[in-house]
Amino acid sequence: MQPDAAPSRSPLAKATAARHQRDWSQKKPQAPRNMSPMAARVVGLDTRSPRSSSVSPKPTRLVSSRQRWAHSVCSKSELEAALQDDSITAIETDLIWSTTQSAVVHAHPPQTESDLPFDAFMDAVTTSPQRKHIKLDFKSQDVVQPVVWGLEKYYARALQARGQHVWLNADVLIGPGSSSCNFDADAFVQSCMRHRAFSSLSLGWTVDVGLGHSYSVDHVAALRSLLQRHKLLGDPRLAISANLRMALRNSEPLRRLLDECRGELLLWTGVGEPPVSEQLVERARRVFPADRLALDVSSTTAGDAMAQEVALSIYRAWRRAGDLVKRTTSTTSTPDADADDDFYDRARRRPTCCR
Repeated sequence: MQPDAAPSRSPLAKATAARHQRDWSQKKPQAPRNMSPMAARVVGLDTRSPRSSSVSPKPTRLVSSRQRWAHSVCSKSELEAALQDDSITAIETDLIWSTTQSAVVHAHPPQTESDLPFDAFMDAVTTSPQRKHIKLDFKSQDVVQPVVWGLEKYYARALQARGQHVWLNADVLIGPGSSSCNFDADAFVQSCMRHRAFSSLSLGWTVDVGLGHSYSVDHVAALRSLLQRHKLLGDPRLAISANLRMALRNSEPLRRLLDECRGELLLWTGVGEPPVSEQLVERARRVFPADRLALDVSSTTAGDAMAQEVALSIYRAWRRAGDLVKRTTSTTSTPDADADDDFYDRARRRPTCCR
């Protein structure tokens, strides 16, 4: 059933209406044996070999490093605003599986529900009069396969025709201040490399921004080993994703990695992380090769940034004090120690900016 025309409809509504006009009448074959039931359901999509598979990837440098980003666009209203903003050139969004909605949706953990499903997002960005590049930040391994299949099958040609670039991003290795990772790094790379005609890989580390750590030689060595295993050191479309503050605290390991590979460095600031000053951004451009540096950061004036840094320093001191007291009480068997666990657990909890 075709929706009635409505001149006042938003770009997102128009895009969704356009999608419903497609011919979905063809019978869908069985999913490949190596595809999970959830992936087949979402790709329900249709799991035949993608129609756009004849389009060969072009190993060219990524789009301009001086993008202006809309961060964590995870709702219809945020997407509409980003599409209508002429100053925005690229949209960053998060992807997660919603068990309550039984669909891949755009949400940033701990949120797992959203009014913006994956297909509605892609319909909007590939039909909007304003061309925007896209960074898809995967928050769990189980949504990778259905998303890359959907991109290749339904959106690759439109993305290429419009000159829209897609970064497939995930924090696939354990990084500074972190002790866990939701991804199998090799499996993520293999899934994404099957569908490279329209996209590039963006690989990074899980981090805890709140404690003031930096990227070590070992962190970078683990990524280099991953790139070497998958023959990605010579791929100019590769993006190495790192937190801007952490990268500048110890830039040497990342600079050495850039000397060994042809990819770019994508520096980010996370959701809930204080904005960085323009001076810090300019410092990043001096420290790293400017022609190979992409920035997905929230920046602000020097005065505001200084106030934010003071707040971040206070938070770090509070976190470290909580860790110290927790370790001290764990060595003392007192009735009150267990009762205080909840307080100290809260003191050690990750901030929202940690990915």
